[in-house]
Amino acid sequence: MEDCLIVPPSPGAGLSQPLNPQQQQWQVVQPKKNRRSRKPPTATIISPRAIRNTEASRSLEDITSEYHRMRQDLPTQQCCHSIRLLIRANAGTCSRVDKAICLGLGSFDPPDGAWEAKRRAYIQYLVFEAMVQELETVSNTTIHCTFQEPLFTDADTAFLTARGHAVVPAPLASTAVTPHTLLYGIHLYRPLYEEALQDYLPSVYVGTDWETWEQLMLPGDCLRGVREMHETYQKWEFPQEGIVFSGTWMYWRRSETGEDRSEVVVNTSDSNTGKD
Repeated sequence: MEDCLIVPPSPGAGLSQPLNPQQQQWQVVQPKKNRRSRKPPTATIISPRAIRNTEASRSLEDITSEYHRMRQDLPTQQCCHSIRLLIRANAGTCSRVDKAICLGLGSFDPPDGAWEAKRRAYIQYLVFEAMVQELETVSNTTIHCTFQEPLFTDADTAFLTARGHAVVPAPLASTAVTPHTLLYGIHLYRPLYEEALQDYLPSVYVGTDWETWEQLMLPGDCLRGVREMHETYQKWEFPQEGIVFSGTWMYWRRSETGEDRSEVVVNTSDSNTGKD
């Protein structure tokens, strides 16, 4: 079976209103044979993620232990290593990052306990963590990380705060993007991307690329921020790990001035993913 990308359809309600079940449906977009193709994708409707209460069925210790096991997963290590090399090679010509926002990570304790859902959350988190650490290393600065995810349990929140991150309710993170933000959101609903990009375009964007959205034949004014980044930023297809990052690209704004550019610190060593 070919890989597929889960992306949302165009909801009719604004973010200030709860989506009804029909508006919450997801679309599975089949992979492109040619990235320049304008042929509309085939879509299948599947069930949306359910909003859950925050009572955890797994403990903080369980999540932390599994995090350390996932750090030893070879494909995940390779994905993290690839993104570190990409950042290291391009930081000197791209704009600086002083904070990071992660949207829609998913829970480390999904309602049905499904391993694949947990695995996706761990991989996405580990790669995000690797990106932040490498950006901190090359620029010799501290980057504060904020997470927004309605599916987080109390144990999820405890794990992330123990790692030194902030966890906030919507829309405190999705409306806090600045020109020097790393915005990391994998397979999000279209309105969430639009909300995050409504005021400023970030320094670095990791999410669904414009050519994937373009296949859905959206109205001309939709996702203008993603289209602008696609046309003006440097861009790379994100390192792949199964379908976890399918249709995901990294856009990084070129530095126009010395003030905007990262002050790169030369460091040829390759640090491990995550801190102990």
